[in-house]
Amino acid sequence: MSNQQFTGQNMIFYFAPTVFQSVGLKNNYDLLATGVVGLVKMFSSAFGIFLPDRFGRRPIMISGTTIMVVAFL
Repeated sequence: MSNQQFTGQNMIFYFAPTVFQSVGLKNNYDLLATGVVGLVKMFSSAFGIFLPDRFGRRPIMISGTTIMVVAFL
């Protein structure tokens, strides 16, 4: 099972046009918005590939955990 299936990302891309239509986007803007979501995912994946090479995994994990704890509080 891939990470995308485990986190539900495939479902988000499958239903994204329907969700965007339900919030009021019309005239194929729902498909454009879905494309923008895909581009954001592509660029953040590329960012995530190069980030560990530059800073190492441990500092990224510690800072991510700290940010999550603060956000949950």
